[in-house]
Amino acid sequence: MIVIRKSETADTRSCDFSQVTKEQLLKSSEQHIDDVDKGIQFFISLLNMVSADHDSDKLWGIDSFHSDFIT
Repeated sequence: MIVIRKSETADTRSCDFSQVTKEQLLKSSEQHIDDVDKGIQFFISLLNMVSADHDSDKLWGIDSFHSDFIT
């Protein structure tokens, strides 16, 4: 599970730019980059989990797989 914190200033489409300092923008941008990285790392971990089991039935059920394969 990942936690994404809400940022009031990172989205230039919805924040009041006249109220955001350069320091706030920097902090929000760093937070955004960190949150995106957490999301990507989360999906990588899920892909790693499912890849370990992918097509394992072809190995433990090789007789059945071969039978289906040749028909």
